[in-house]
Amino acid sequence: MLNTRPLWDGMGVEIEGVDLAQGLADERAREILNALHRHQVLLFRGQRFASEQYVRFGKLFGRPIPHVLDHLRLGGHPEIFVVSNDAERPEEIRNGAAYWHTDQSYETEPASATMLYALKAPRVGGETRFADMYGAYDALPEDMRRRIEGLTVAHRYGNRDAGLYGEPIAAPLINAQQVAAVPEVTHPLVRPHPVTGRRALYAVAGTSRGILGMAEDEGVALLAELKRHVLQPRFVRQHKYEVGDLIIWDTSSTLHAGMPMPPASDDSNARLLHRISVKGIPPLLARAA
Repeated sequence: MLNTRPLWDGMGVEIEGVDLAQGLADERAREILNALHRHQVLLFRGQRFASEQYVRFGKLFGRPIPHVLDHLRLGGHPEIFVVSNDAERPEEIRNGAAYWHTDQSYETEPASATMLYALKAPRVGGETRFADMYGAYDALPEDMRRRIEGLTVAHRYGNRDAGLYGEPIAAPLINAQQVAAVPEVTHPLVRPHPVTGRRALYAVAGTSRGILGMAEDEGVALLAELKRHVLQPRFVRQHKYEVGDLIIWDTSSTLHAGMPMPPASDDSNARLLHRISVKGIPPLLARAA
């Protein structure tokens, strides 16, 4: 049985005493997968991965997604996306995920889970924030639930609210190939979880640009209303990194945002995270089904 302790009230657990780099027996891997789907966010501290070990672990959760921003992938390991506040990175890349979003919601098959492994962690700042989309959906008034039932949302790469209230742009696409790789797609506004079937609001911030069958201003206004609802303090948590942390979240039931970071001047204020996002049903669960 996993040794766990709560991370926050009602969401997230820390799992102790597991060395993920050494590989996992199927029974232990299933326990971890089930914990993710139950608690939405998992934290493992004190991990030490070689890149090959990290990719192998990531594949337990689904099929790794090479990020469309291929110039920010780790050399030799396209599954790993490098998150850094290196001083040579411009602001729009350094803080290109410092807005509320859902990973790969701009793709036809979006991410099912994302993980970040901390190789460097600043003494101050650099947190990742999470919003509970289960809790936010469950707390909606009944008339709003009826209003949004069956609605379909158009998604496109980027941050819908860039420039509003100081929100940043998403890390920019830099060439025609990247632009062509991410055409507009659609997803349900209320989306059943692909494993558990539990219903949650889906990606109401970031890539969501409008609602099919609604005038653009009406659709954006509804999405903005839902975003404000989701980001009430009662639904939001945040994690402060230590070196060796591995945090994993269920992208079907959360929004997340990185905290903005200034450029690093030395290791005391440097952030370096290796990110893997995956899609699909975890292989162990797919085989069991």
